[in-house]
Amino acid sequence: NDDDDDDDDDGVAEAKNAALRLLSYRPYSKAELTTKLQDRFSATDLEEALLRLEEVGLQSDREVASVFVREKWRVSKWSPTRVRHALVQLKGVDEQTAETALEEIFGKPEEAASAFEGWGRDVDDIDIDDDDDDFDPTRSTRFTQRRGRR
Repeated sequence: NDDDDDDDDDGVAEAKNAALRLLSYRPYSKAELTTKLQDRFSATDLEEALLRLEEVGLQSDREVASVFVREKWRVSKWSPTRVRHALVQLKGVDEQTAETALEEIFGKPEEAASAFEGWGRDVDDIDIDDDDDDFDPTRSTRFTQRRGRR
């Protein structure tokens, strides 16, 4: 019976070490680590290992979300909606954690909406000459939507 406990501890330790190796390269969400390591370890060993890493502060979905939001806003200029979608769908971060990270950068949703209010113009308000071949209203609309305007 003690041998079974030792085997369980060994499995948890191995899963924890594998997760730490991955985390040494970049922050990973719990869902990403689970996806990467699920074929190598049992579900219970992996869950236990990730829980231990989270308890000691070596893995945090909140930190992953904060770093991701800052990077995508500052470098890629993604809109809050696009960042939220990527956090939830690609990174596997829960909605509440994603919202908290977005609020750190963009403020409350009402504040973000007011910040973008009046920024850019609606395509209908732009006066276009018939001979102006350089203007593409679709492109302008997509540009402003990527930066948070709906």
